[in-house]
Amino acid sequence: MLHLQNCLAGDERCKGVTMRTYILGCLALLGACSPQYTETRLAPGTPPPINEAVFSDRPDTLHAAFRDSCRGPSETYTALSRDSARCRMIPPPDVAAGLVLRYDGALEVPHIVIERKTRRVDEGYVVGIEYFATVPQRSGADQRVYLRSDSLDRTISNLFRAFGGTPI
Repeated sequence: MLHLQNCLAGDERCKGVTMRTYILGCLALLGACSPQYTETRLAPGTPPPINEAVFSDRPDTLHAAFRDSCRGPSETYTALSRDSARCRMIPPPDVAAGLVLRYDGALEVPHIVIERKTRRVDEGYVVGIEYFATVPQRSGADQRVYLRSDSLDRTISNLFRAFGGTPI
């Protein structure tokens, strides 16, 4: 069994698994342990809060790891531009059902979305990772729901550090 410490130390067995596994694992735990996260409904088009880090050089290995971690059967990787990408995944059934019930969703499958955005700054590059759920509504646009988790935010910060970034 792989552990986060091994993955952050660069264990090759973690390649393509780390980000997806830990984000989905934390989101599944959120469903069972509601006091451990803060929930925010976002209006359509409103960007969710983002976890960011500064890198001195373009973090191409982080970009590749993000792409490679989104290859499962229920996942869709989309390169939005050279500097941004999105991974949409179908959550486990209990999490999906909870999202539909809690947010009065349509009887369609919600998704967990993880987006990576990179921008050039004077110090190098800033990479941001944001995560949220989209819940199809009976009428109108999908509802974006950001589930803030301190432990998941720490995991993302540790991933940034493992790839040579400094969280900001």
